[in-house]
Amino acid sequence: MCLLVGYKRIASSITLNLKLPGYFDIKVPENYAMIEKEAKNALREFYISKMGQTFETIFILSIRRGSLIVDYVIVTKNSDDALLMLAEANSELATGQNITLAGQRTTTMGLTVEGKECTVYAKYIFVFELVRYSIIPGYSNR
Repeated sequence: MCLLVGYKRIASSITLNLKLPGYFDIKVPENYAMIEKEAKNALREFYISKMGQTFETIFILSIRRGSLIVDYVIVTKNSDDALLMLAEANSELATGQNITLAGQRTTTMGLTVEGKECTVYAKYIFVFELVRYSIIPGYSNR
């Protein structure tokens, strides 16, 4: 995955409270492609609604059962504003955001960003984490 200068990519994983029917095998390429497309569209619409033009794109890396777990990379403009908007959007995802996927309304159950499980106690916990791990340019954890 090539990344242009001026953009930032952040790996994430979201758990959705969505039980697929037992007969629906996501290892079947057609089924996987359908869920992948649905997940990409749902997440893209969510991030665009929260981030506007600072959102660039999203790549689905994998999908697996366990409710439904979607691993993805979000690409944003590499600016303080974009990353703060991403932090706020992720705080909503981590606290039970409603998303429609595969025709079903579902709730987010958990979010991992850059390998760190996100538990939100305050609205801007992600801002703290982004600063702490130096994901926001110009800031340092030192």
